[in-house]
Amino acid sequence: MVFVFNGLTYLNIVKNVRDWTDARKVVVNGAEGVFRSVAEVLRAPLFGSINLSAWSWFTLMWIAFTACTILVLVRHRRHPVALIPSTWLGKGQLLYLMLLWLMVIANFSKALVAFADGRIATEGTIMFNALICTVLILAGRASRTKLPRSVPPIWSIHA
Repeated sequence: MVFVFNGLTYLNIVKNVRDWTDARKVVVNGAEGVFRSVAEVLRAPLFGSINLSAWSWFTLMWIAFTACTILVLVRHRRHPVALIPSTWLGKGQLLYLMLLWLMVIANFSKALVAFADGRIATEGTIMFNALICTVLILAGRASRTKLPRSVPPIWSIHA
């Protein structure tokens, strides 16, 4: 769970930091200048002596996010968390929806820094498809087929 939800998504989303910090040429009232959506180096609030790159801040926050994920999952093994379903189908649906919306939001945050008219169709299509998937997952009827709790092995060792 942590590898898929936190590890793989980090590897995809950390690339957005470059888009956020890239310099873009802008022209305002005939004057040309450079604009960055996010500064390359950011100072810590309340601790002005701590200056880290945007990548470092992003990574630190992702580490905190991962630690929270691990803490919730460890607690769930000891005392079930109400948000996490008890069935494998429910767990799969929850994981799918969390990954889906994390990637939709990450994609939007990547596009936001250079948003233009043409992006409305692209981002709107992604959002519309994610909404359809969400409704299908949450409002669709679950199969009534009963699956066995344990599946006998398809192989066995006979002495």
